Amino acid sequence: MSFQNLSISKTKFIRSLHLNKNRQKYNKYIAEGHKICKDILGSYAADVQYVVGTEKWIESNIKQLLGTKIECFVSTEDELRKITQLSTASQVLLVADKPKSRQDDILLDFSLYLDAIRNPGNMGAILRVADWYGISCIFLSVDCVDIYNPKVIQASMSSFLRVETKVSELSALKEEGFKLYGASLDGEEEYELTPNRKLLVIGNEGQGIRLENQSLIDKHIKISSAKSLGAESLNAAVATGILCDRFLK
Repeated sequence: MSFQNLSISKTKFIRSLHLNKNRQKYNKYIAEGHKICKDILGSYAADVQYVVGTEKWIESNIKQLLGTKIECFVSTEDELRKITQLSTASQVLLVADKPKSRQDDILLDFSLYLDAIRNPGNMGAILRVADWYGISCIFLSVDCVDIYNPKVIQASMSSFLRVETKVSELSALKEEGFKLYGASLDGEEEYELTPNRKLLVIGNEGQGIRLENQSLIDKHIKISSAKSLGAESLNAAVATGILCDRFLK
């Protein structure tokens, strides 16, 4: 472990990781905030390359940094504001290698398929829902927001570390034997669940499940409101939470 001041070149490199193409090129991501950085340092310290923190933060967390090969950069709050993507910079930021896949063979009784979820806040919240309900792996269409987007990581509150994500075509998962339940405003209010191999499909925030995937759905389901004051729909993350609770109970 070494302590250095944050150089212009390191600042440029960290800022470059705000772009998905550079996260893919270097196979790295950024995480910000005390809780998330502590979680990563606790479980995935070997993957961490840089920690950038205020002098106060580094002094308070020095025990977790000692004995590692992590490069530590002491930074001012003004310098952190220049490299953050968040509206308010935190006292610490780290750069880490993306974790390797933990599951080669996926044998799940229940999982999620996210069809073009593009809002980072929704993606992070859905990862938290999956983590809460013990769903170890979820599936994404190729055009979903990158799960290593800093705003996704922030919204997931470390759940991105525990929930595997795999990009797949929905048709391939149907061929693997999953029964597909699609969340839809036009679905059935009452539905019977098969005992295993269920996949809950959540569509895009504005357009829902894309047309070519709708034809693959075995059953369209909806959440009926007990008493609405005028809301026309729920956002993707809220709907996912409600339906996961129903499926898994």
